[in-house]
Amino acid sequence: MVDVLYSFVNVTQRFDQLILNPLYIHSLDMTSMTMKSYLDRIYSIDNQLLDRICQNILPRIHHQVNELIVEQHSMEHVIHTINYPQLFSLSLIDFQEEILLNYLIDNMTLRKLLTEQITCLKIDVKDNITALPLRENLSTVFALILSLCKGLIELNFCRFYHRSSICTFELSSTNCKSSTLTVLKISVKSFDDCLYLLDERLNCLSTLIIYVEEIAYTLGTIDNTIILDKGCQLDMEKLNIMCSLCEWSGILQNYQKHLDTVHLNPVCEYCSKEFKTVDDLNQHISICEKLIANCLLQRYGCTEQFLHVNTRSHFLSEQHQSVLLQYLFKYRQHLINDQSDMSSHTTITTNRETKEISHANFKPLFETADILLGGIQSLNDDIQHVSSELLHHQNSIRYLSDDLSKMKIAIEETHSSIDAQTTNQQIFEESINSLQQQLDDFKNIFTDGTLIWRIANVQHKIVDAECERQISIYSPVFYSSPNGYKMRLRLYLAGDGNARRTHMSLFFVLMRGEYDSVLQFPFSYKVTFCLLDQTSQQRHIIDSFRPDVKSSSFQRPCSDMNIASGIPKFVPLTIIQQDNNPYVRDNTMFIKVIVDFGELPKSLVPYTLSLNPGLPILIQQEWIRREFEKRAQEKLVNTTETSTFSNQNVRTEVNGNHDEQMMQ
Repeated sequence: MVDVLYSFVNVTQRFDQLILNPLYIHSLDMTSMTMKSYLDRIYSIDNQLLDRICQNILPRIHHQVNELIVEQHSMEHVIHTINYPQLFSLSLIDFQEEILLNYLIDNMTLRKLLTEQITCLKIDVKDNITALPLRENLSTVFALILSLCKGLIELNFCRFYHRSSICTFELSSTNCKSSTLTVLKISVKSFDDCLYLLDERLNCLSTLIIYVEEIAYTLGTIDNTIILDKGCQLDMEKLNIMCSLCEWSGILQNYQKHLDTVHLNPVCEYCSKEFKTVDDLNQHISICEKLIANCLLQRYGCTEQFLHVNTRSHFLSEQHQSVLLQYLFKYRQHLINDQSDMSSHTTITTNRETKEISHANFKPLFETADILLGGIQSLNDDIQHVSSELLHHQNSIRYLSDDLSKMKIAIEETHSSIDAQTTNQQIFEESINSLQQQLDDFKNIFTDGTLIWRIANVQHKIVDAECERQISIYSPVFYSSPNGYKMRLRLYLAGDGNARRTHMSLFFVLMRGEYDSVLQFPFSYKVTFCLLDQTSQQRHIIDSFRPDVKSSSFQRPCSDMNIASGIPKFVPLTIIQQDNNPYVRDNTMFIKVIVDFGELPKSLVPYTLSLNPGLPILIQQEWIRREFEKRAQEKLVNTTETSTFSNQNVRTEVNGNHDEQMMQ
């Protein structure tokens, strides 16, 4: 096979001398004829391999090729790209009917080959299982071949499947004829077609092998001009034949009836598979996987029996190879002895001349044996050389394996070092982020127990909270004093717990500080939250709570932060998500928190929150104090006036009662 040939070319110079010897390449098979391809009727060589063969091998051997086997898909590569001056035998394998017909009509390269060089031709048309073949096409192909091939001597137009038979009586006697054809193997439709081929249109025909699809009553005449020889037909029908499937014997005329009655559904004796016709059975037996076969060299010592499907494995077995070598050596020695005996005689007779001619015919066998034995010797030398190289390579592999093990250890150590560095890098990044957060906190640090928290990108953060990408955010840290409590806020923009997706949840978080050991716990100071109105109307949303001193959230922190505690339903989301609401402007809102350490009256909270946050803390505290005193004074005046008015009413009532008594 050419793919095997390609695998050995350019391996060594000796292989090239052996493989590219004319004895082996005069017959070139360009199909992939494995057992699978034989069963599945797939003959194509891989396209990439075919391109390499056409580029690297065919230019070196094309002038020595005598016989060529080519299939449909490689036709363009093989026939059109290379000239074959010594080619006389051509096999066209696995062609579709229409494609083969087009080649014979339109392809000038193929037509020239058939006309000028080809003397032996084999046609194998693809058997289309899904549709009936067009016998008109097959008949036309047959006629074209006979008209094109001027020197054709042998034609094989026979198929395994009777579906591809042709009808010769449909062909014109002027086109379907040949004066050179001596051997013909063909599949025909009926017995009439068989007789039609014997009407002297193939006047040099000496060997005719015919597969007849059906043997039935003849038509009586082939066409309007040719009349069958009734005597010949009757003589053939009365020929005595024997059935190959049983002991039946009789005349040819009754054979079809015997097959239909006795062998209607024949069964394979090897695999017990049932078939509709004897032809199908005969076709199956040649490829039956359970067929037990004997080796071709059985008479020379290879006595192993094997399944037909394992033929290739047997040929590659040690026993078969050994018997084959012994046979070649013995046969070569036998030929040499015969040649020596022939040359030792000097008497020339007619018999001696005949023997010399016979021995001359054996000359190619001598050359074949010499080449094979020389090739075997070369292969043996190469095996020794390869064995020594293999030992050297094994030693090299062992050293390389040791180096590879060391390299693996080094790589593992490197990976461990990289993993450690990655871990350290992550720790450093976390530390940097923590320091950055602390730095941001220190930039806007509050140390008076209040915080104004600016929150940007509000809508985006609400979406993140609803999608649970980031459900909460933390405020910057603020303090009650430079040495006081450390605190921050935690905001759930989409709500938390029962307030999820309905309210904005705001919580107070007590953090571990540097001065906790000297501060008083539990934390018990009132916390007030305020969502600031950013318009002049100052309609702030205010809510407050007083810590539960029994809760762990307000004990001295044991970790970085205590559990957050606050107001789950601080502000409805409907207010925040309204268009043009006063609390979110430019996608930004402000939350203010006040930790009341001085028991600020509830009535002063709105006033405190309305103060300009841009004023210094001392000024804000002073204004709050003045407002507190002012309201206290007003309350005192209101209380005094109310008391005086009440006293006057009491006196008036007493005097009125006294006058009443006097009048009585």
